[in-house]
Amino acid sequence: MAAALFCFAALDTSAKKAGQTLPPLQIAWVRFAGAAAIIYAAAATGGNWTVWKTRRPGLNALRSLLLLGSTVFNFIALRKLQLAQTMTIAFLSPMLVALGAGPLLGEWVGWRRLAAIAVGFSGVVVAMGVGAGDFEPAMLLSIGSTACFAGYSLLTRMIAGEDSTMTSLLWSTLGGTVALAPALPWIWKTPPTLASFDVMWFPAILAAIGHWLMIRAHERAPASKIAPLVYTELLWM
Repeated sequence: MAAALFCFAALDTSAKKAGQTLPPLQIAWVRFAGAAAIIYAAAATGGNWTVWKTRRPGLNALRSLLLLGSTVFNFIALRKLQLAQTMTIAFLSPMLVALGAGPLLGEWVGWRRLAAIAVGFSGVVVAMGVGAGDFEPAMLLSIGSTACFAGYSLLTRMIAGEDSTMTSLLWSTLGGTVALAPALPWIWKTPPTLASFDVMWFPAILAAIGHWLMIRAHERAPASKIAPLVYTELLWM
């Protein structure tokens, strides 16, 4: 999980860089479509041509849509906010996962762990100096992104073991690839430089690796136990 969060920090940083010259929806589509291509190629190389088959199509589709919402909201917010601001809001995720893990997964969290998560979030807010006077409307998008990601994490844990890791990983990318494709003719902008073309593809590579690591983590531990590791992303960001 800690390694996955390193990838996500690098993903957000490269997306913010690409967003200086390219539309956020274009970056999001490349992130999903590129990751899907990488994942399917890796599975096919191992002889798994039917990696897309799943036992839980409904829940996987919902997971994919939640990840799409988290990504799009975050990429748009990054055009207006600093990484420190979006990161602080993202640290609400452990609290949301801990609160949802009990009723949804039966993984009830004791008051000590919940208090530790709350103290950790408070410490991050103080350290980053984010106060009420710093509020911007784009923060609402970041809150939406965090809520979607918490839902994605809970569903990832819920279906862990139902499908192979590669199947879960591929389905994570399908919603964004399909949903954003119709908008491409109206939003696509050719990268102005070779460097901006390269950085546009970084999120796809980082997403494929990061979400593979995250799914593997949820296959091995309760969501409420690994959620607090989100705080390690602060170091990398």
